[in-house]
Amino acid sequence: MKRYPNSWKFILAITLAVALTGLSTGLSIAKDYPVTFLKETYKTQASGAGAGKVYHTWAVESEKGNRLLILTGEDNVKRQWLRDFVKTGTTFIIRVPSKETGQFESETIFKIDVTNIHPVDESFIGGGKKKKKKKRR
Repeated sequence: MKRYPNSWKFILAITLAVALTGLSTGLSIAKDYPVTFLKETYKTQASGAGAGKVYHTWAVESEKGNRLLILTGEDNVKRQWLRDFVKTGTTFIIRVPSKETGQFESETIFKIDVTNIHPVDESFIGGGKKKKKKKRR
């Protein structure tokens, strides 16, 4: 049997390529959806100790139709920041994990963590107020 001095490098490269291909197909990728904020419902209920329970929903319009988002998660700083942002802007990007994409697209009520909601500067995408052009005389 003839020995090849660099055959171990070839075998290692093939093994690594197969392993990386297997890993990359198993990765889950989130999908982003642009939404327009319509209405908010926010209520807190006091609990016995510490912070109370928060009931927070958004009615939004998306490319898949109107949705009711139930905002979950413990990041109250982000939650308050989003509540302040809706006073000036109404366009957001929501990031839906790949395993929940089908649920978001087919159901009208969807639970989402507040950390998966990202505001969009409307002037950047052309949704902001346009300046009127002055007529030349």
